[in-house]
Amino acid sequence: METEGHIITTELLESKAQKAIENFSKAGVADLIEVRIGDALKTLKDHTDPIDLLLLDGWKDLYLPLFQMLEPNFHENTFIYVDNAEMAESQAFLKSVGQSKRYQLQSMFHGKVVLITIKQ
Repeated sequence: METEGHIITTELLESKAQKAIENFSKAGVADLIEVRIGDALKTLKDHTDPIDLLLLDGWKDLYLPLFQMLEPNFHENTFIYVDNAEMAESQAFLKSVGQSKRYQLQSMFHGKVVLITIKQ
C-alpha cells in the first residue's frame, strides 16, 4: 500500500548517517527518507509539517525538549514511540508527559517501549 509518506531521520554522527543512507539506497527507499545530520534539536528546529509518528531513540535527556519542540505538530492520530523506556532518563521524560491529561501512555515489550497517543 502506498501512503505517499515521508520519513525524516536525524543522526548526530556523520559516519552513521552515511551508513544509513547507503542502507536506504540498497533497500530502494532512499527517495522516501530524508537524513539530517546533526543534533536533532537543531535539524528539526524549523519542522512545521504534521507528525504521524515520532520515534524517540537517541540521547534520553533530549527526549523531553525534542518532544516539546515538536508537540505543536502533533495531531489526534499522532503516535510517539519511546524506545529504552526503562532507563532512568526515559522514566523522567515519561513521568513529565504522563502528568498531562492530553496523553495516554501504554507500556509495551516488558517496559522497554512506551507508546504515547493523544487522548480523544
